[in-house]
Amino acid sequence: MAIGTCFYQDPDDTDDSLRESSTQWISAAQSWLSAPFKKRRPDLSEVQIHCLLLLARHTNVVGGDHRWITAGSLVRIAMGIGLHRDPTHFPNMSVFNTELRRRIWATILELVVQSSLDSGMPPLISCEDYDCDPPSNIDDVQINEGTTTPPTSKPLDTFTQTSTQCALMRSLPIRLKVVKVLNSVRSDPSYEDTLRLGTEITNACRSDSLLFQSFLVAPSSTNQTRPTAFQIKFLDLLSRRFLLSLHTPFAQKANDNITYYFSRRVCLEASLLLLSYSVSPPLHGMQVRDDDYTRLRVFGRGLFKSILLHASATMCLELIMQLVEDSSPSTSSLSRKELYSAVRDSVEITRRRVLAGETSVKGHVFFACALAQIDAMQSGISSEQPVKNAAMASLESCYAMLEARAARIACLPIDDELRDMGGQGGYDDPATIDFSMQNSSLDLDLSTDWLFSNWDNNNNAWS
Repeated sequence: MAIGTCFYQDPDDTDDSLRESSTQWISAAQSWLSAPFKKRRPDLSEVQIHCLLLLARHTNVVGGDHRWITAGSLVRIAMGIGLHRDPTHFPNMSVFNTELRRRIWATILELVVQSSLDSGMPPLISCEDYDCDPPSNIDDVQINEGTTTPPTSKPLDTFTQTSTQCALMRSLPIRLKVVKVLNSVRSDPSYEDTLRLGTEITNACRSDSLLFQSFLVAPSSTNQTRPTAFQIKFLDLLSRRFLLSLHTPFAQKANDNITYYFSRRVCLEASLLLLSYSVSPPLHGMQVRDDDYTRLRVFGRGLFKSILLHASATMCLELIMQLVEDSSPSTSSLSRKELYSAVRDSVEITRRRVLAGETSVKGHVFFACALAQIDAMQSGISSEQPVKNAAMASLESCYAMLEARAARIACLPIDDELRDMGGQGGYDDPATIDFSMQNSSLDLDLSTDWLFSNWDNNNNAWS
């Protein structure tokens, strides 16, 4: 239920009491898992609940960001009950439990590799540590607890309810390699290694994309089910983000060394694909219902927040760099229009995240200021005052949203002194905000170094 609240929309889309209640449900589940039990050995149900809990924390506003620690604990519990070993090692295991264990193990591995990329920490597991086969490519109706004969796995070019998980398992080895290379404490990846790994991930993403597109055009006479737009986008998101993180360190160096220009292009294309779903504005005062992927961008936390911020920051930097390289106001390429639209949508998404309950306003303020600088550069005017105005406007807007939310949930009233803060980085001087992408105070939750450097008061721009 807590996971589902991310996608649920009330008819008038104004009551988010379910989302507020979901945080209590998540806390209750966490307490239940942490409580001492008479049973000394965890069972499969406990592992399933643990997986659901982690997923719920990715789709809800829950304090703390210890998903890597939780995922690490989960994988050790799972190995403790033998999920890392293929069920064929247990001759008395039923057909149903055999398939169930493979699916759960695949889920755990995905949670581990995603949390490792988000946290910038090693996954602490490799393909040599397990021999459990991927799930069978079958539909749920083909198996139940009374099944005695293993169902035949369908060909890969046949879409089933496990096709997405099977695709993720095929690309898991290369994604584990990427996380280990990026988060190594002893050495940095060479550009040759980056290109090699990047090629493998690109090939995996392209292969999956072609496969899932073929599902959509399957002849109707086959009665084959088709993937939803959300499934296709979600699969691409979970895989392509590794390509963005892999090339980002070298994309930062592209201005000084043309050798790395390819990485800059890869990051641009990956970010555009990750942000390809635009935000639909209300029409004539009517609220437009969101698709599921947009809901995930608005309400998702953890990896979904990281992807949004990382890709959006890449778009901001790329557009600013293009304007620096060609500042002619008459220049209006299709690529530049797409970049501008992506940045504008990111401003709207981060605003809606605050409206939906996120208490950190730094992401929204940052992108609002970035958009103001881009507008100023396109108009050929100084960006200092527009950025200050954007900072003030976004801060006031966020303050009003947080104040209204606090009043609605009967919290203590916010001190009016916050509105009148001035000096030493207060609201009266937005230019004193440190826009350094490497400043931990921004709390942007990325595993890689950020692309921007500090706000330059002399040049009135990000350097």
